[in-house]
Amino acid sequence: MRSSTLVALLSLLSSTAFAAFTGDTSLAAVKAAFDDYDLPSDLDITFDPTVLFEVTFPGPVYVHAGVQLTTTETTPEPSFGIRLPLNGVTGPFVVIAVDPDAPAGVAEVRHIVAGDYTLGSADANNVEPLTTTTTPCSAWVNPQPPAGDPAHRYTFLLFKQSAGFDSQTVLQCQSTASPIGFNVSSFAQATGLGNPIGGTFMLVAASS
Repeated sequence: MRSSTLVALLSLLSSTAFAAFTGDTSLAAVKAAFDDYDLPSDLDITFDPTVLFEVTFPGPVYVHAGVQLTTTETTPEPSFGIRLPLNGVTGPFVVIAVDPDAPAGVAEVRHIVAGDYTLGSADANNVEPLTTTTTPCSAWVNPQPPAGDPAHRYTFLLFKQSAGFDSQTVLQCQSTASPIGFNVSSFAQATGLGNPIGGTFMLVAASS
């Protein structure tokens, strides 16, 4: 094999591997994907991200906006991070995940509500991990879309934590109540979270 061909092949393999093992890398692309999938309007939020919010499942399985994943890949609780640069953002943070494709009339399905996330040291991918020692207000609920439904848009949003968030009473924490019927826009407004500063989403359908 000619050396130039070998170099080109290695370059392609390297770039493909990099793409397969990273999350979102462009704020503009994330915003465009949210707009393309009608998430700001369906969730009634203003989405103008200022940081790249990274969501990773064990494996690792990286989420980037609009990626198609399986129910098996997304069963374990994911980890979170922010890709550099931080653009002046500091913690603590709140993470909320919802499914806006719940049956008509029941708003959204809540998949996690957790706060007190703080930043760690950047890893080799220039992602600073988000960690918390606080028990989630609403623990991770893995995607379980009904059979026959089109892929649901499981959406992860990152908020700057409001001063009174830990004492909020809008959502009863550690409750066994159904996660169905949540409204992220109303919750964010009532708890002073404002608009999300980052986000991403994945498409998950029932396993065939």
